[in-house]
Amino acid sequence: TCVAFSPDGTMIVSGSADKTLCLWNVKSGEVIGKPWRSHTDLVQCVTFSPDSSKVVSGSSDKTLRIWNTKLGVVIGEPLKGHKHQVICVAFSPDGSIIASGSMHTDVSIYLWNAKSGATTGKPLNGHKGSVTGIAFSPDGSKIVSSSSDKTLHLWDVKSGTVIGNPLKGHSGLVNCVIFSPNSSTIVSGSADKTLRLWDAELCIADKELLKGHSDWINCIAFSPDGENIVSGSADKTVCFWDAKSGAILGEPLTGHSGSINCIAFSPNGFFFVSGGDTTLCLWDAKSGAAIGKPWKGHRQQVTCVAFSPDSSMIVSGSSNATLCLWNIKTGAIIVELLKGHSKGVNCVAFSSDGSKIVSGSADKTLCLWNVNSG
Repeated sequence: TCVAFSPDGTMIVSGSADKTLCLWNVKSGEVIGKPWRSHTDLVQCVTFSPDSSKVVSGSSDKTLRIWNTKLGVVIGEPLKGHKHQVICVAFSPDGSIIASGSMHTDVSIYLWNAKSGATTGKPLNGHKGSVTGIAFSPDGSKIVSSSSDKTLHLWDVKSGTVIGNPLKGHSGLVNCVIFSPNSSTIVSGSADKTLRLWDAELCIADKELLKGHSDWINCIAFSPDGENIVSGSADKTVCFWDAKSGAILGEPLTGHSGSINCIAFSPNGFFFVSGGDTTLCLWDAKSGAAIGKPWKGHRQQVTCVAFSPDSSMIVSGSSNATLCLWNIKTGAIIVELLKGHSKGVNCVAFSSDGSKIVSGSADKTLCLWNVNSG
């Protein structure tokens, strides 16, 4: 159900519907020790601490667990507080705090001391609907949460209090939310077909609704320098935005024949890639122009994309259980369809040195791939 690379690039953690986690050695592809058992229901989300020494997992059993990656053991008792399944977790940039969000009637966000497992104050209450996402600001001082109640909340990490009033402006549930690289701006995408920019310091809408899409927003990304935003929508288009003015740069970008599910900027900031129907489209991040024709190779919809650390390659995963590795310069497939999964691929990531790829699937497995040999 979920997968994450360790920040030091040596390990992968995976969570499964079988209620367990597995830790994997990136170099050998072997599982490290036995599966980690503690949850009593499926594992919904996992993430590493910034120093790679811990993993936190959230589960449908309404709890979180903290794990020691060196010893492969659970640390302390279950972190209890949520009344429904835990669907999102995040470590603060310094690794000292964990934030978690839940769904249905449990509309609280919990902050936990990553060392002791104790809650740091009372639950953060304010939303009236499921928490759909949480993100720490890059400087670690704030958390933003999005919800099906059509609002966002900004929280002070140190005091655990809400900053200002709920951020209102969307007329549909908020699907995605991210901070800008410098922590000053928040962008949100909604089922109401719009994006909003928010001033994270003043806790107010920074610009009017960013209109350009004709259907709900599925994915958003900031450029590495924070100058631009890209958004992908169910309307089959990508919109390219100026993050400072909120103005759309040109017309919506067309090229896909179906809903856009995933979007990503290259680490060097020169390109962005979108995936949706059965194709990928590569775009020039400066002009917003398409680079060549859509890349064809998948037989079913593209569900996830990721750039290699050196921005020379893209890996994509599909609902037909395959992956493709692409050359940025030529748009050609470097390695033919990588077959190993038996169900759709949900997530992909490169190791920090770019030599390996990990993929997670609905078939309850991970596959580790050697980039050079496939």
